Amino acid sequence: MTSETRTDKEEYDMCEHFKNVYEKMSKKVKSQEKEIHDYKKILMMSYSFIRLIDEAPSELCQEHLIEIVRGFMSGLIDEIIFKVDPEEVFIP
Repeated sequence: MTSETRTDKEEYDMCEHFKNVYEKMSKKVKSQEKEIHDYKKILMMSYSFIRLIDEAPSELCQEHLIEIVRGFMSGLIDEIIFKVDPEEVFIP
């Protein structure tokens, strides 16, 4: 009887361990899916800005758009890809 109880406890502990491992892996997968989603948004916005600049009517407008896009994309890359707070980024 004691060996049976002991085996049941070992099985229970093993199941608890695998449950914890599964939950940890599930959180990691969800985190990675969110990160991939953010990367897709960056790519889509980059493409949209490039198309906007391409269709801009004058060079002056293009220069201003390029400056705006460069600053915006730099902030996104720092925040999402490099995981840096945009306010803490070193600006030379």
